[in-house]
Amino acid sequence: MAPPGAVEQRQCRLNGCDDQRELREARGLPSPRPEVVALHGARWAGATERTTALQALAKALESDHDDLRLRAAELLVARKNDRAVDVLANFARADDAAQVTRATEALVRLGTDAAVRALGLRADELSGAARAGVVRALGRTGNAGAVDAITARFDD
Repeated sequence: MAPPGAVEQRQCRLNGCDDQRELREARGLPSPRPEVVALHGARWAGATERTTALQALAKALESDHDDLRLRAAELLVARKNDRAVDVLANFARADDAAQVTRATEALVRLGTDAAVRALGLRADELSGAARAGVVRALGRTGNAGAVDAITARFDD
């Protein structure tokens, strides 16, 4: 959907007028209703804010601080963004049990094919009860691809 006034903006640029209002008045058209402009402006502002937030979170994934990287990855998971998978996969291998749990649960919440692959690779690295826990996590993803990852481990 084109923003309200997009056509007028383009025509203003082509015709050299200073603003949309001048072009609309020259054509004898009424000015856009303020509530329509406000509504669509808020939508576009929200999109801009989301883009800026995603850029900031992506930058935070590169931080030297573990807590910041993990939290940024969790926030990206809330937005269903696969950029978090590599960071979460690394935290799933951490020595700190709390970080492992947070990373594994975040991968489960994300539930994308990339998250399932990361959990499957982690299951391959483990054995015993730890491996069974990751396989259960695969089942909780709700992703159809997890079925293959789980059945591949039936021989264990």
